[in-house]
Amino acid sequence: MRAVILGLGLFASVGAHAADLAVRAVPVPLPLFSWTGFYVGGQIGGATLRDRLVETDVCVPACIDSATGNPSGVIGGAHAGFNWQSGAIVFGIEADIEGASLSHTTIYPLSAPDTFGSSIPVQGSVRGRIGYAFNQVLIYATGGAAIADIEHRYFEAVAGATQTLSTTRTAWTIGGGIEYSLAQHWSARVEYRYSDFGHRTDAPAIVFPARFRENHSETENAVRIGVSYHF
Repeated sequence: MRAVILGLGLFASVGAHAADLAVRAVPVPLPLFSWTGFYVGGQIGGATLRDRLVETDVCVPACIDSATGNPSGVIGGAHAGFNWQSGAIVFGIEADIEGASLSHTTIYPLSAPDTFGSSIPVQGSVRGRIGYAFNQVLIYATGGAAIADIEHRYFEAVAGATQTLSTTRTAWTIGGGIEYSLAQHWSARVEYRYSDFGHRTDAPAIVFPARFRENHSETENAVRIGVSYHF
């Protein structure tokens, strides 16, 4: 009888130990990364502005001069936004502001050495974002409104004078990118955007006031890399 009791006790002890090992052997799944929440960050990159100009002489309609300038330079600034994640789908809104070094000078083909130039010292945007998350990897599209301070410079050789006209332009912008979570609060991204600033007409008065019309059509291509801190 004593042997039976000892055997039952040993069996119960071995069974409990085996059950404990089985519980400890079951892997505990790691929590999935969530993109939901506020974030702020910075970005830097490069951009090219395509400025297609057509100059018309209102007094001589047949006199039309045209040229295209392609200023390029460095862009960089800060961004802030908020994401909502539902399943693998991520919705968001983001705003950014940047300084830019885009500038160029181009010669009028029919009236050299007259020149015109364009530059962007500052720009920004407000955009929506929608993407698909593979846990820590987010692939997204983005689009919305952009704004920029665009300056046009005109040099007239006959008058020996230069005039600069500046205006704030709005645009529609669209693009996409990929973002990766580096750690619990940090992510890095690469993004491309295209912006269309539409058409603008200047009437510089440095010579022959109200005679010439400078019709600009401008678009921008930009690539940025950025880092964000998630709260």
